[in-house]
Amino acid sequence: MKKLLYVHNNSIASGGSQNTTLLQIFSMCNAFVNIGFEVVLAMEGNTETFEEEVNSFVKSSFKFKNTFRTINWEKRSKYKIINRIHVRKDIKEILQKEKPELVFTREPIFLRTILNHGFPTIYESHNAKQHKRIFFVHLFILNEIINLSKRENFLCLFSISSSLLNFWETKGISKKKLFAWHDGFDASLFRHEISKLDAKKSLNLHEKKKIITYTGGLYPDREIEKILDLAEYFSDYMFVIIGGPDKYRMLYKEKALYKNISNINFLGFIKHNDIPSYLYASDVLLAFWSSNVPTINYCSPLKLFEYMASGRVILAHGFPTVKEILVDNEDAVICEPEDHESVLVRLKDAIAQSRDNIIGTQARVKAFRLYTWDNRVRKLMEFLNDNMNND
Repeated sequence: MKKLLYVHNNSIASGGSQNTTLLQIFSMCNAFVNIGFEVVLAMEGNTETFEEEVNSFVKSSFKFKNTFRTINWEKRSKYKIINRIHVRKDIKEILQKEKPELVFTREPIFLRTILNHGFPTIYESHNAKQHKRIFFVHLFILNEIINLSKRENFLCLFSISSSLLNFWETKGISKKKLFAWHDGFDASLFRHEISKLDAKKSLNLHEKKKIITYTGGLYPDREIEKILDLAEYFSDYMFVIIGGPDKYRMLYKEKALYKNISNINFLGFIKHNDIPSYLYASDVLLAFWSSNVPTINYCSPLKLFEYMASGRVILAHGFPTVKEILVDNEDAVICEPEDHESVLVRLKDAIAQSRDNIIGTQARVKAFRLYTWDNRVRKLMEFLNDNMNND
């Protein structure tokens, strides 16, 4: 059995937007186990609390038990520069101790250390922009990735969308090392479909009202005000909003109260394990973002695949990477993101489509065919094996 080491740079205690990242990482580790790897996940963490934090996260997020080993290194300093020096030493020690046949990471700061020690490496890319605020740091990391990709033991740059793969190709990375596949969902959470009525009963939701649900971040760049406008217009329907952070949940809740909108319920963060029930209880699921989201041109949102897996009608903003996944009137209803009239008209279409739910059913079939985590890992390994056989 080959050993795979997954190296991640943040701790479980980081919380916030890191939760989605951790869902993706733990799901990928589990999928690698399912195709026959021995997997070790190494990440930052406080040694005294690390095991408890891992167990708690897995219990609240998945149906599977930990099928892989988790190890940690301690954060040595509050200063980033000092900490990065120490973390490279920690990674070196972990590599020497574990001696993996394959290393997987989405952290560019680890690449040189891993490659310098001769380990075959897969780097997973999630954005073209390498630093959110400082351009010269972005440029340095970008050039570092491009240069390191020329190493023989840099096996693959794994992009989360075709748009992102195209970006890396324009930067001169060899086509032989470029692979793209969108993210996925945990099939075990969605394998047994629940009827709308049963889901509503289990959650004490109004059994006769149609429910329109949004899950995800409530940050300003998501423009949740647009959902408030929809709730005001579609006053006979119940809107359910799941996500945070809490300060924005309270802000939008106050805005709804100010506008006398009573048919919208801000639930805040809920356990990932509980999300399927809310999706099953829904008639329409809102896959909304805005052009202000920094990763919108390259993203592969986890919630989109969970929406698909639930078999409910999706109303989605038609950004390019979303249209890599969904097809209008085939497995979703697509609207123009910045066009309020388009959103109104297409929400009416989505509500009408929810009666026979044909496109919701087709989305579910597509999700299980293409977007389980296990399938994602299988496709990656097929790509690597094909490359090796062609050399």
